[in-house]
Amino acid sequence: AEADIPPHKIALNHNSSDSLRRRDCHAIMAEVSVSPEKVVDVEAIAPRTVDLLCEIGVLDSAADVAWTGHVDVQYAYPVYTHERPGLLAEIKDWLRSRNIHTVGRFGDWEYVNSDRCVHKGLELGRSLRDSREQ
Repeated sequence: AEADIPPHKIALNHNSSDSLRRRDCHAIMAEVSVSPEKVVDVEAIAPRTVDLLCEIGVLDSAADVAWTGHVDVQYAYPVYTHERPGLLAEIKDWLRSRNIHTVGRFGDWEYVNSDRCVHKGLELGRSLRDSREQ
């Protein structure tokens, strides 16, 4: 990460479907990680990100921005530790014993993209279907 580039991820949500692409107004989401090791001026995130989007050509002008907002998601990303595999197995075994199946970023406590989450959900659905057919 570059100190002068606040977001580590920028999502242009209108690229995800024809319906969103046809709208007159589009949302842009920028993720910025903060920690005791990476202190960020929260008040400066939005204006600096808008400036960056103008600098790199995503926006023509800051005047094009209708709204900016900030949402603090304290536990947005799983933190991997040495104990994680054993703890995860214990948790998932306990859940499965109660017929609860989990997948995805928060269901597997794993950093995965949405396409992989959908794939894992389909795999689980097929597995559950197949086990009931037997």
